[in-house]
Amino acid sequence: MLAELAADLYGAGLRRVNISLDSLKPETFDKIIGNRGRSRWEQTWRGILAAYEVGFAPLKLNVVVIPGLNETEVLDLAALTRDRPWHVRFIEFMPIGNSELFQERAWIPSEELRAQIRDRWGLVRPRFKAMARRMCSRFRGRRGRWGLFPRCRSVFAIAAIGCGYRRMAGCGPVC
Repeated sequence: MLAELAADLYGAGLRRVNISLDSLKPETFDKIIGNRGRSRWEQTWRGILAAYEVGFAPLKLNVVVIPGLNETEVLDLAALTRDRPWHVRFIEFMPIGNSELFQERAWIPSEELRAQIRDRWGLVRPRFKAMARRMCSRFRGRRGRWGLFPRCRSVFAIAAIGCGYRRMAGCGPVC
């Protein structure tokens, strides 16, 4: 749908979009989104490319990393920022309500994701944004950025850093 509407949306004044892209593999992407027998990966990828071509900037791609499903794609997804001014944002999975998606390990801490990326490419100017509870960085000589959005550790931790960022689970709890 975005592929068909990107130019009109841009022409109407919209300049930024956030798009969920949890996998670069169509089968994994469809499993995560619950495609109900109809693949949506190609449609999503065409929308991303169309948004980029008409000038949306920054183009933000949100990735929820789920153990056993897409955790092996973190480096490939981060690599999307090498040649394009895209922002890839890794969001820690909140294991609430959909027990079919998690195995013995319910989430991968942001610290592990950061270490994977750092060990492969190194980091340039990592910045922690306390108000947004996220850490952003880029690779040496790359055009885009990547960021980490940790899951809620506790209400007390949020209050301690004065965070204004909140996540809502699909079934209602806010943290």
